[in-house]
Parts: sequence; structure tokens; C-alpha cells
Amino acid sequence: MKALIWAAGFGTRLKPLTNILPKPLFPVVNIPMIDLILQYLKTWGISDVGINTHYLRELLIPYLKKIQHINIFITEEEEILGTGGGTLQFKDFLKNEKIFIVHTSDILSTINLHDAIEFHKDHNNIITLIMVDYKPINHVSILSDGTIVDIANILGRKEDPHVKNLAGSAISIYNNEFLEWLPNKKGYFEINPVILEIIKKKPKRVKGYIPEKPYYWRDIGTVQSYWEAHRDILIHNTYRVNGIKQKIVCHPSAQIGRSVRFEGFAVTGKNVILTGNLKIKNSLIWDNVILHGDEEITNSILTGESKIKL
Repeated sequence: MKALIWAAGFGTRLKPLTNILPKPLFPVVNIPMIDLILQYLKTWGISDVGINTHYLRELLIPYLKKIQHINIFITEEEEILGTGGGTLQFKDFLKNEKIFIVHTSDILSTINLHDAIEFHKDHNNIITLIMVDYKPINHVSILSDGTIVDIANILGRKEDPHVKNLAGSAISIYNNEFLEWLPNKKGYFEINPVILEIIKKKPKRVKGYIPEKPYYWRDIGTVQSYWEAHRDILIHNTYRVNGIKQKIVCHPSAQIGRSVRFEGFAVTGKNVILTGNLKIKNSLIWDNVILHGDEEITNSILTGESKIKL
């Protein structure tokens, strides 16, 4: 089975961090986000992954080319093409796949993808959106039988008493039939208008799958949520990364002075140097940061270019 990871975006909600790295390379306890997504997909039988690139692709593509545990097909977008235009570039890559998965590059999840795929097959859906209840973005209107009838209230169904409004998890399942609905045009376009067209013309062929709990799901598309994901991993243990159980994670190349104190949770990246009477609490320190003094760093993200207080 194949999957697509949308990875071309600018990550504007994550600035100034995305001035340095594209979202797929964001370190999560010193592991690039893209690695965690690929591990997740591989767990559910995905053997080939297409990844579109645009923003800071000069950093992302060399990293992707070094990955050997899964087959990766990369497209380069000279101009941003959007979710629709980006997907269109993979038409040949996907042409022999009966179904395929789409996953964005800013989601951490333990949702059971096998069960979602079986739901998709059983209902002969063109599209299955995996749903979560996340009030800030509960914009998908769904009937009690799972049929999706609106997205972002474009069709005026949000206030319909017969619908429940949930959020798309940014993990979806598509039949190959979907590719025929994509307009054969060059340039930028988004995928939601295509989905809405299918909803209007093929009722009941677009459904939402609500996964059984417990599961973990987090959109790390904001600086606050990216920081909170580390709290989930290191303090709450609600998302496990490579068996990490400790609250303080320091890269082997980091140099930490004897007088430096840690509290709560903390992560230090490659070639970090911390000296003096520093106190680091609930903070993330990216690669190559050098810090000396009596400062207290609390609820912060430090890079070589900026310090973000949360």
C-alpha cells in the first residue's frame, strides 16, 4: 500500500521556527517529525510513500534521500501547488493502487489505521476522513451513519440539527477513483472543493471514520502545540517515542556544565553547549545553541536565532 505525505507548506503558524527548518524536519525529542510519521505508516503496512516538497526543500530533500527503511518518491514544486495540485503530481505514482493514504506532515497519532482502512473498504467509500473531536477546528459536518455532508459550512449544513461537527484528523483514505475527480490543470488548487463536489454528486461515498479510544492525536502546527507535544511525551507519557521514558533528553553531542540544573522536562539538540548556573525548565533547545550565565529558561523554545517564551 502507498501513502502521500503533504510536506510542501510554509508552516506559517510555526514561525519563527520555520524560518530555520521545514515542518517535516522539526525535532520531536531530537527525532525529525517525518521519521515519526514514516514509522507510523510503516507500522500499518505502508511500503511506498510519496512526499511533495517546496518550502526549504533544499534542506528536506537531502534528508529524505538518506532514508532507506521505506521507499520514498519525491516531487519538487517550483511554485506551491496546494493540496490538490500537489496530489495531482502523484497520479502516475498511485495509478495501480486501489486505495491510498494521505497524511499531513504536522500530525502525531496512534490512531488504528487498519480499522479505518477496513471501514473504508466495507463502505466502498471514495474518501474516508478519519475524524477527531477538536473544537477549534470542528468544521466537518457528519450524519449519524458517518456520511459527510459539508466541510467548513460551504454547503450550509453546520447548524443542521441532524449533523455532528467534528475535525478532520489530517489522515485520510482515498480510492483510486478519486484521482479521476481531480481537475486536469496546472498550478495551485486545493482539495476540499473537489471533495465537496463528490459530496454533492455522489452522496454517501464520502464518509467519516471515528476511531475507537484510547488513541493519541495532536496537530503540532502551532508553536504552542509543538511544545505541548513534548510535555505529552516526557511528562504525561501519552505518546511514546522510541521507548523514551526519562523527562530530560540530551543529545550525546551536547555539553552540559555541572552547574546546569534541569526541572520538569527538557530536550537539548546536537552540539548544544550549556554552562554556568543555568536553570532549564520545561524547555526545548535546538541544535547548536550555546548558552552561558545565570539565566533561568522556563517554558521556552531556543534556537540559534530566537527565544520563544510560551
